[in-house]
Amino acid sequence: AKKAVEWKADGAVVGATRPKVIRKTKEILGTSVPIFSPGVGTQGGEIARSLKAGTDYFIIGRSITKAKTPGKAAAEFAKASVVLDP
Repeated sequence: AKKAVEWKADGAVVGATRPKVIRKTKEILGTSVPIFSPGVGTQGGEIARSLKAGTDYFIIGRSITKAKTPGKAAAEFAKASVVLDP
């Protein structure tokens, strides 16, 4: 995470299944480098826990592409990721 700040990275990837790591990474990155988190859904990561820990963006693949109704699945993930009271 320190290198991401030093190198002025466009983002850092931290799995949504690791909220403690997200939190520690966010403490180092602050707002200078956004956190992208894969692993929501199929791998067990949770949107609410990841958002609370500091995730800025989600990378969601199989949970949408393998769903019986991908559009509905995508809409449900989008709705779950809206933060009304950060």
